[in-house]
Amino acid sequence: MDYQKEVETFRSKLQEAREKFNHWTGDELRQLTQDLALTSSKLLQDSLEEKKDHEDGLNDLRHKCQVSKRALNEHIAKLQELKTELKRLNEESDERLKEHRFVEQDLLSVGEDISREKQLLSAQEKAISEKLTELERAAAMFQDRLGLKFKKTSGGRLQVVFTCVDDKDPDARFYFYVQINQGKYIVSGCEPLVDNFEALVKKLNSTNNFRSFVIAVRKAFKATIKS
Repeated sequence: MDYQKEVETFRSKLQEAREKFNHWTGDELRQLTQDLALTSSKLLQDSLEEKKDHEDGLNDLRHKCQVSKRALNEHIAKLQELKTELKRLNEESDERLKEHRFVEQDLLSVGEDISREKQLLSAQEKAISEKLTELERAAAMFQDRLGLKFKKTSGGRLQVVFTCVDDKDPDARFYFYVQINQGKYIVSGCEPLVDNFEALVKKLNSTNNFRSFVIAVRKAFKATIKS
């Protein structure tokens, strides 16, 4: 009896379960399926849009990367140009510095040469001054006694004129020209020409005694009259 009751209860529950299953597999299942289809479609659409957004973002990022890469390459090329220009400027600077040092050395050498030239010129001027002083002294001594006169001529020469040499013709003029070049006596234009004139000039430059030279030349002029 209890067994029969339990069987009836089981059958009742089974029937209830079947009714629920049939109900579940009916309208609610279709609604659930539709809902799932819509949800899946929505999710798929969202996924596709999200994928497209990702692809667009990725393409934009790739484009930006390409632009950045080109800009970077341009910067690298510009930097290389600047490095090359800097190297050239440094080389030019070094070359200019070398040239400047060479110029300084040349200027120093020229300055030393000028200093030596000044010293030499000063010594020559001193020698010329001494010789001129000797000439002036000789002129002062001989002018009245020996009829000796000095006359400046063109070319920086000094004409030395003797009178009172020929007793028969006191006004007769005997002369020669003298100039000083680099501390040396240059004597020329002797009239009349006397013997051993070159030897007298050589002795003049070795002794630097113009007074003795004038006396010797006057004696030589005298000798030409007697001969």
